[in-house]
Amino acid sequence: RGAAVLDTLGVVPLFERRRSARLGQPLGVLTGRLAVVPVGALEALRTACPAEIDAQPLAVAPEFVRVQSAEGALVGPMTRLFERGVIRVLVGTVALLGEGWDAPSANVLVSASAAATFVRTGQIRGRVFRTDSGQPDKVSSVWHLAVLDPTDPDGGAAVDALRRRFRAFVVPHPGDPPTLETGLPAIPVATSDGIAHANTEADARARDHGRTRRLWREAVGQGVRGAGLRPVVRLASAVPSLPSVSVRVQPRYTRVVARVGDVTGLAGLASAGSAMWLGLGTAAGVVLGGVGLALVAVGGGVTAVDVHRRRRRARVLGPDGLAAEAAALAVLDALRQSSLVIDPSAVVRTERVSERLEVWLDSRVADDAEVFGQSIGDLLARVESPRYLVRIGTGALLAVPEVLGVRKRRATAFLEAWREHVGPAELVFTQTPSGRRALASARARAVGQPERVERVRRWSTRPGR
Repeated sequence: RGAAVLDTLGVVPLFERRRSARLGQPLGVLTGRLAVVPVGALEALRTACPAEIDAQPLAVAPEFVRVQSAEGALVGPMTRLFERGVIRVLVGTVALLGEGWDAPSANVLVSASAAATFVRTGQIRGRVFRTDSGQPDKVSSVWHLAVLDPTDPDGGAAVDALRRRFRAFVVPHPGDPPTLETGLPAIPVATSDGIAHANTEADARARDHGRTRRLWREAVGQGVRGAGLRPVVRLASAVPSLPSVSVRVQPRYTRVVARVGDVTGLAGLASAGSAMWLGLGTAAGVVLGGVGLALVAVGGGVTAVDVHRRRRRARVLGPDGLAAEAAALAVLDALRQSSLVIDPSAVVRTERVSERLEVWLDSRVADDAEVFGQSIGDLLARVESPRYLVRIGTGALLAVPEVLGVRKRRATAFLEAWREHVGPAELVFTQTPSGRRALASARARAVGQPERVERVRRWSTRPGR
């Protein structure tokens, strides 16, 4: 029968769809005990297979033969035919190709599996990620299939499963320089034109091996000590529960510099005033007055630079970005007080990328970045089952990060840090009757609202300890 419509995923339907397309590449099927090969490859298979094989022409496709043999006897010979190019395309099961199958020349994988676990999907993708001495510049492509539901703004259940799968995969993102991040790239608008355009672009990228090779090499870097995946919290839109108020967004050391500028300016004014009041017309008076004016200039300059940086920061991040950064600074201070972040030079980084905010910890210690990423995600994501809540000035309830909520001392440190960086707040213990009511209220507010927090992992080439 024909195969114009593919409505079932499986070895036989995929083989039939590929066969009926008549793309001209030698096609085969390989499972544990069954193989299908073109008629022209049968003798090569008989020569390569030590066991007795039984071959029967396919009724619907006489140009192919169905081959059967003892269990496992066909895997090695079929793989060798594939490596030699006698067969260029293989359709097989996850059970067979997912673990142990070794064909270094394989460079394209189309995954029609619904598996979403890291181990299973990693095994499948690993079939085409092996290096090949015959292809020193080998570039592999992996295609993941999903059916979009045009009635669902998020794409539907199949796309949701694909998103979960891609949480474990690192994908190169063009930029200057390119970056590597986990997570699924943007899904096109669920229309036929949008999907067709996205598929065409994906096909063009897969064919451009030079571009793919360059993106990976530039993003990974060469010989960088301490490189690895670091967590980044991405806010898809403004988090309405955060207060939109004027907040102090600069790290503590910058505020100290501003104070030094103020003090220096005051000292300069005092020196100049003293010289004038004493009426010193001697060289000493001139020197004292000059020093005073110089101090005034230095102090004014330091203060002006600090004010300029604050205003520029406010324009770049916007009110919601300032609030998110202030919340991140509160988290960092509390983690430091609880000895959960040990790098004294670690600083919060907040950037606006298009309509999104990205927050992460720039630290020489990978564990610091991990605990910070988890904590800021706990704070800004939907409230689940925290031990403590923090009721902030807007009346909203946020979850105290899990690592800070396990002990009252840590939760209190977070409360004080929040008050310093953001504004008024109070702590709510959720294990009391009133606390349980507050927790239920926080959960109810999140019903029907989209999750605004996305946790990704980005390859960082910052030198580590």
